[in-house]
This record gives sequence, C-alpha cells and structure tokens, in this order.
Amino acid sequence: MGALDDAALRELLAQGRPEQRVWAIWALAQRAGEAAGAFARGQAQQPDPGVRRTLAVILASHGELDLLIELARRDPVPAVRASALQLGARLLAGGPATLEQGERGERGERGERDGQSERGERDGHSEQGERDGQSERGERDERDERDGHCEQGERDRRGALRELRAMLEAEREPELVIAILGAVGAGAPELLIDLAVRALGAPSREVQLEAAEALLRVGTPHGLEEARRWLLGLPDPSIACAHWIRGAGGLGGLEARAAGIDSLARALGGAPAEARARVLRQLAAPPWDAVARLIEGSDALFREVVYRKDVSIPAHVLAGAILRGQDIGVIRRLTVQLALAGQGLALLADVRRALVEVEAVQALLADLSGRALRFVRAREIAGGEEVLAELAHLHPVEQLVGLENALARWVDDPAASALHGVLPELRVYCERRVEELQAAAAAAWQRAQRRVPALPAYEGDADGGLADDDAAAAGGEEGFDEDGEGGLDEDDFELAEQFELRHAFQTLLGAISVLMSSPRP
Repeated sequence: MGALDDAALRELLAQGRPEQRVWAIWALAQRAGEAAGAFARGQAQQPDPGVRRTLAVILASHGELDLLIELARRDPVPAVRASALQLGARLLAGGPATLEQGERGERGERGERDGQSERGERDGHSEQGERDGQSERGERDERDERDGHCEQGERDRRGALRELRAMLEAEREPELVIAILGAVGAGAPELLIDLAVRALGAPSREVQLEAAEALLRVGTPHGLEEARRWLLGLPDPSIACAHWIRGAGGLGGLEARAAGIDSLARALGGAPAEARARVLRQLAAPPWDAVARLIEGSDALFREVVYRKDVSIPAHVLAGAILRGQDIGVIRRLTVQLALAGQGLALLADVRRALVEVEAVQALLADLSGRALRFVRAREIAGGEEVLAELAHLHPVEQLVGLENALARWVDDPAASALHGVLPELRVYCERRVEELQAAAAAAWQRAQRRVPALPAYEGDADGGLADDDAAAAGGEEGFDEDGEGGLDEDDFELAEQFELRHAFQTLLGAISVLMSSPRP
C-alpha cells in the first residue's frame, strides 16, 4: 500500500473492496500529516461501515470532536456509532471534571491575565517605561490571541460535552452505552462517571456489569460505594466476579488479579454466607487473605475450603481450628502440611545430590522446584515464593545453587512464628484427645461385648443334629443383634469413628514431633 501514489489510493478509496478502502483512507491520512483532520472531514459520507470506523480513529487522533459527535449521532450502523462515542468520550476524559468547573476556570484565568496586564501598564512611567509598556502590550496582544484560541477550544470542548451528555441520556441501545462505559477511567469527566452510576440501574445486566467495572477503574469513593451497593443487591454476586476483579485490579498479571480479588472480598464483607459461598466457588486459587474475609464467621464455609486443593491455608489457621474442635478433614490437611514442612532436610539432600549429577539437573529441576514450593507454603516462609520465582529465571545449574542456599537458610530457621507458637499447645491437645478417644473406644467395646449372649452347652438330638435350643442360641429369635435387623447399631458406628479419629490424631502427633525436633543441617 505504501508504494501507491495518492491518485491510486484515492481510486481505491472510491472503488476498491471494503478492506482496500480502509487501507487507503489510513494511508492517505498518514500522508496528509497536519491536514489529516481536514481530509477526514471530507470522507464522512463513505458508504462502507469499516471505512467510517477507521475514519472515527483518524478524527479522534486529530481532535475533531465535532465531527466525531456528528458521526456518533447520525451514522446508521451501531458499531460505527459505538466507536465514535467511545473515542469522543476518551478525548473528553482529560479536561475539567465538570462543565461548571471549566467555566469557573476560564473566568479565573481571564481575571488573572487582566490583573497582570493592569500592573504592567502602571509600571511604565518613563520613556523606557513607555517602550516597556509597548512591548508588554504587544506581548499581551499575542498572549490574548493565543488565549482566545484556547478559550475557543475550551468552549468547543464544553459544547461537545453537552452534546455527548444529551446523546447518552437519550441512548437506549446497550452496546452503545457499553462502548461509552469502556472509555470511563481515572480522570474521566463527572458526566461520564454519573452515566456509569446511572447505568447500574439499567435493564441490561451486561450494561450494569460494565458500569460497575468502569466505576472501579475510576476509583472515586462515591463510585466505589455505589458499585458496592449494587453488588450487594444482586441475587447472585458471583456473576460480577470477572468484571469486579478486572476493574479493581486492572489488566496486569497475578498481582493485579490478587488486588482485584481482595477488593471483591472486602466489598462482600457483611454479605450473607450463601452469597459469599457462591463467589468463593467462582474463584480459582484465591489468595488466603481474601478467602479469610469471605469465610469469616462461617464454620461451614471453612470446612468447604479445607477440601479445596487450590486454596493455601496457613498451618497455624488449621491448628487453631483443631483446637476449636473442627472435624477430621482439618486434622488430615494439617497432617499433610506439617509432613511437607518437616521434609526440608530430605529436600535439601536431594538438591545437593542433583548438584553433583550435573547431567541430570534439567530432568530433576521441575520436581525439586515443585517440592520446594510446597515446602515454602507448608512452612509459611515469608518471601519464600518470591525467592523461588526469581530463581526460576536463572540457568538450571544456577537455579539449583540458589535453591540449595535458600533451603539451607530456611531449614536452619524455626517454623514460621505463627505456626511455631501454636505447635506446643496443639501437641498437648492431640495427646489429650488420643487418651480420651482410647477411653471412649474401650467403653464402647465393653458395651458391645455385653450384648453378645453366652452360648449354651451343645446338647444335640437323638439323630445327632442340632436341637431347637441350639438353633435359637446360634442366632434365632434371641440372636446376636439387638437391633433385630442383623445390622450394626449406633455403638458399632461410634466405635469405628473413634478409631478413625484416634488414628488421625496419632498421625498428626507424629508430624508435630518431627517438625519440632528437626535437627539442623
């Protein structure tokens, strides 16, 4: 396209295929330079919608607000109107917050300039002063001319704001409102923020979601409070998860996503447990701080999270739950985490062996790195995950050397302070529970034995078979089972549960002992 001259490009623009017209109008606008705005004005009647959308970009890049507004008002194709509206809104986002502020700013600047001019005229009281006064008046005239252009531009801008406001208030097509909301961000004019607030009550749920996201991008206290009120009023707040996280956290990586999830969890503080549960089920691998806010005050939600592999629960939180009498699932999870936390020495030894076997470094690195990450999380090592992320960018051998140094330091330190402080209390609690469960199991066993009747002596009949009394004693009408159905009764189930729980506590005790008595490397 760049090899064609202007005449060929104009011919393509007039008679080419739609995609060729788009290329042609773009190329001609680039060649026009400062005159591209005037060139674009002359192309407003192009028949192809794709060309008119490209035209909107050209108009916006040269500040042609009035023609953008005209295109947004009269174009028959919604997609073209949406592009023009959005581009116009973005152009207007950098000016005064409201029309009234812009008018007050204009009056204040004009008054300040007039005051400066009067002071300059009073200072010219001699021939030199007269010459200075003439010079100042000349400069003032030039400045006033420039200011006149600026004032005219500001008046045009305020006029465009009024036009845009009227169009938005009359607009009923959801896709066009969504296009405008996409331009609302930090520094947007107050009328666009007001539009987003009003759009929270729109009939279209998609418009509501886009409006909430826009208000989160703006981040004003009023906008955030309106978005939160809307979120808490939804029958199912989980439908807003993606928009809320994107609006509050931005389009960055993991840190932006974590910030968005944290904002969502804070906004749902005080919401019913069922609403928080629905949101939590929509979030993949949410950070613990946000999870803690969402499950606050609900043991049922905590138990649900315990069985999620994508949620990292601090060991001291699990230990505290056990001390409060939480169920066997919490005990098993903490046992696994403490076992991982106690594997530092074994992991360190494997890393050192891998350093000796240089040719196998690449094959072993993925497994060692995964184990190191699990160890860091189980041990609750502050900054450990960040260290592993930095090491991941190094050469494999350098990565192993760094991993060996980090593990040696981490293993030499005690467990995380929060976990280390609760381990002694947890060990005493587990020992007491094992004793209680043993006593309860013994009592249940004795009750079961008392239910078993003693078998009478074998009498036999005249034919050498069993007598009637022998058959009854072996399980007839007065057989083993007191429930009369030949099945297990409540004592039998209680005995099985106590055995399982006692075994879980004993296993947890073993993991605690290993972690508390781990030798230094």
